[in-house]
Amino acid sequence: MSRDIDKQDLSDCNDPQHSIAGNETERVDEITIVIRGGKVVKFEQRLVAI
Repeated sequence: MSRDIDKQDLSDCNDPQHSIAGNETERVDEITIVIRGGKVVKFEQRLVAI
């Protein structure tokens, strides 16, 4: 399938579920996982607000 077929203009999306408005804030989850010898030795999750 062509990439052009899958693209959609974001201005056409009027679905309120996909918009960032009201009490929602934009955020990024930053996850760090350290694996040594096949075991997880460190798992850290941080919330970074934009």
